[in-house]
Amino acid sequence: MVNSYEKRRSPGLLVFPNGVVDPFCQKGEIALKAKEQPDVTVVSYQWNVGNKSYSTAAITHAFDAAGEMDVYLQETYSYPGTTDQCVRDVTESLTVHPKPTADFEDVGQVAIGSSVTIHNLSTPADLTNFRWDVQGLLNPITDKDLKLDFNV
Repeated sequence: MVNSYEKRRSPGLLVFPNGVVDPFCQKGEIALKAKEQPDVTVVSYQWNVGNKSYSTAAITHAFDAAGEMDVYLQETYSYPGTTDQCVRDVTESLTVHPKPTADFEDVGQVAIGSSVTIHNLSTPADLTNFRWDVQGLLNPITDKDLKLDFNV
């Protein structure tokens, strides 16, 4: 899955992945794209993201670590009818969150006619969205902990 968002920066230059989704997670891919500028001819792009460089208008990158990460884009361009080149650049700071790890409590065997709560042990502890897919149930359950009745 590719995460994305959009923010306006220096005159005529945007750094954005497609749409508005946050947060970004470690090891998850993010799509970044320089906004097309109808009034100029772009000669080159130079991205510096983490420890990698790219030279196209649109890129996809995965962050190896969590934390505040800078995304730098430099665009070299000219106006129609001229050979003079100009440079504009932008640095965007993104928060990359630790990759979540799904985990839950093992409750062992459950007797028919009893109820059980399976506690979610996923990390990090401040996760806010959950989805339990249980065989035999038509709809997923989105509560943090899973509560089930075992009736015949």
